[in-house]
Amino acid sequence: IKPTNGGTAYYVSNRGKVNNDGKSPETPFKNVSQIGNLPLKAGDVVYFERGSVFRGNFTMLVEGVTYSAYGEGKKPEFYGSPQNYTGVDAWEETDVPNVYVCADRFFSDIGTIVFDDEKCAIKVLLAYRDSGDTYNYSDESSFTNYRDLKKNLQFYHDYSNTGKLYLRCDAGNPGEIFDSIELNVKGHGFSVRADNVTIDNLCVKYVGSHGISSGERVGLTVQNCEFGWIGGSIQIVNNGIPTRFGNGVEIWGSAKDFTVKNCYFYQNYDAGATFQFRSSENDHPQVIMSNIDFSDNVMEYCNYSIEYFFKYETRINFNRSCWFNYINI
Repeated sequence: IKPTNGGTAYYVSNRGKVNNDGKSPETPFKNVSQIGNLPLKAGDVVYFERGSVFRGNFTMLVEGVTYSAYGEGKKPEFYGSPQNYTGVDAWEETDVPNVYVCADRFFSDIGTIVFDDEKCAIKVLLAYRDSGDTYNYSDESSFTNYRDLKKNLQFYHDYSNTGKLYLRCDAGNPGEIFDSIELNVKGHGFSVRADNVTIDNLCVKYVGSHGISSGERVGLTVQNCEFGWIGGSIQIVNNGIPTRFGNGVEIWGSAKDFTVKNCYFYQNYDAGATFQFRSSENDHPQVIMSNIDFSDNVMEYCNYSIEYFFKYETRINFNRSCWFNYINI
C-alpha cells in the first residue's frame, strides 16, 4: 500500500531512535507515541517494521490514514500486555501454598493470563448473591478472596480494591515455569475514531477488551491482520452477574463500507468480527448499516465467528431480504 494524493510515508521500528525523522526505513521512529505528534492527513501511510513488538493501546484519530507493515518476517505485533511477566521476581509467594501474587498492581481488570502463547489461566468471575455473599460465577463455587483459589492456573484479580493479581500454579513460581506470560489488561488494541481508516498486515494480541474498537464510522477496512487472545475483561456487572469483553473487530452503531477480509482470528473471548448497537427502551435512534463485507477470514476458537447484535427496540433500516449480500462469508 502506497501513500495517495500527495500523502507521506512514515516508519516505526523497534530499531528506531527517538530523534529520527521517521521518513524512511533507515530513520524510523522508535515509539508509536511519536506518531501522535505528526501532522497526519488523508493519504498518509504509517508503516511498522515486521518483527517489531509494540506495547500499549493506540488510537487512530485522522481520517484517510493507512496503517501497514514494511520489511520481512512476522507481522508487527501490538500487545496490550505491559510486559512479559516471567522471571522469579515477577511473582511473589503468598501465605497460601501454590498461590502467587504478581509484583505489579493493576487497577484495570485483567481478562486472562496467557502462557507461552498456547494456553490461558481460568478467571474467577466474582458475582454477588442477593444475600450479599460472593461466589465464582464460572462454576458457582463459594469465593471470597485469593485463599479460595483451588485449581491449577486459576486466577483472581482484585482490580477494584488492591489491584493485586493472584495466580495458583501447582508447579511452582510461574515466572520460572513459563517462557512467556502475557496479561490481557482491560482496553482496546486500536481505537478507530476517524473515517476511511485502513489497517493492514498488523497483529493485535493480549488485550482485555477488543482488538479494534470503532463506532459510527464510514470506510473502515481491516485486512491481512491477525487477532489472537482477545478479551476477557469485565465490561459490566448487572444484577450481580459479570459480562465480559472480547471482540476481534467491532463497529458500534451506524456503519457504512465496513470491510474485514483475509484476517486470522483465534482465541477471541467473544466474536471474531461484529457490528452491533444497543439503546435504552426510550431511545430509538436510526441505525443504518450498509455495504458490510466480511470475507476470506479464518476464525477459530472464538465464541462466535461473526456476531450481529442489537439490543432493545432499536429501529433498523436495512433490507432484510438482502442479508447475505451484507455478510459475504
